[in-house]
Amino acid sequence: MADGRWDRGAFFDVDGTLVSTNVVHAYAYYVFNRGTLLGMAGRLLKGLALAPLYAATDFYNRKAERSVSAGDIPARLTIAPIVELPFGRGKRWVNEGLASQLIGGWRVSAIYTISAGSPFGITDNSYGFCNGAGVLSDRPMMIGSPLPTGFHQTVAHWFDTSAFDFSGTCPASNLVNLTGPFDVTKAFGNAPRYFSNLRNPGVNNFDFSLQKDFRIPAGEQTRLTFSADFFNLPNHPEFAEPNADPLNQNFGTIGRTAFNNRTIQLGLHLYF
Repeated sequence: MADGRWDRGAFFDVDGTLVSTNVVHAYAYYVFNRGTLLGMAGRLLKGLALAPLYAATDFYNRKAERSVSAGDIPARLTIAPIVELPFGRGKRWVNEGLASQLIGGWRVSAIYTISAGSPFGITDNSYGFCNGAGVLSDRPMMIGSPLPTGFHQTVAHWFDTSAFDFSGTCPASNLVNLTGPFDVTKAFGNAPRYFSNLRNPGVNNFDFSLQKDFRIPAGEQTRLTFSADFFNLPNHPEFAEPNADPLNQNFGTIGRTAFNNRTIQLGLHLYF
């Protein structure tokens, strides 16, 4: 079975931000013979936002507050198979005797998610209130591309910090301020609230689960289920967003992960 839809609308976020979205949803699932199910879901999204007046950098230039929304994640795909292994009572192979009890009743499932990253925005997380409007959104002057041709993104250098001129604020000493801090002619800057072409790391995650049912002679539905769950099975790092605070010496670097490394969870569940 497959289905999809296109949604378009506008709403106010919890902080008063006006958000408009265009979203295409699609999903499909198919049940194979012999206990196998495959589910897939995808989404294409474009979100634009206008900051509320109280959070505006320049109250007299509302156009400067319009950018992609913080939740603008252009593409996301999730694949989720569930497979009952063909062993044990009532299955195709090894369906009698002790062996059927040992290797029968097992099933495996997984969830694989791949997603684009959310847009990056520069925020004064040190509460320096260093710009002309005295708000937390620092807007430097753009003097170059944060992702110039040939630039190689690493956790130590997620974008080219020299593409920004922070003269209108009070940046860390290692950032560019061509005409000195607190230059009132650059207090509002011209950088967007969120960058559509500069994004935080995306998601590429694979979770896996192995389960087995043990029938208990205490009722028709009574059973004990053993599960071994592996979160982030490949154990590769899922990086968090880069440091967005221009008052911090680590601006533009990534110093942590968004999810834990591989986590293994064992469990027993009694159903009756």
